[in-house]
Amino acid sequence: MATNVLAPIDIEINQQKVVMSKLQLQIRTVITNFWNMPPKERARNISEIQKSLEAFNRFFDKLKSANIQNTGSRFAADNLKQSFFSVQAQWRKFETSLNSTQAG
Repeated sequence: MATNVLAPIDIEINQQKVVMSKLQLQIRTVITNFWNMPPKERARNISEIQKSLEAFNRFFDKLKSANIQNTGSRFAADNLKQSFFSVQAQWRKFETSLNSTQAG
């Protein structure tokens, strides 16, 4: 009987999916409650989100160099990348609105 063993890249993609879900929730929470947060908490959340986005960029750079043969793995990586682009765009839009609010 064949066992279903995940390749290391599949395990890493699955771990990053969990991290992405947490990041999406954190971004939604920060966007919704930003002005109700104490300044230190705002700064901490912004820093954490920016670090997470940078970590995802490094992960996707790593994926570019990985030779993913399995179509399921490639599909999962592409879906994760699309989720990342969506989250990143949402965060950048929020940062832009903050900058315009502070400038005005």
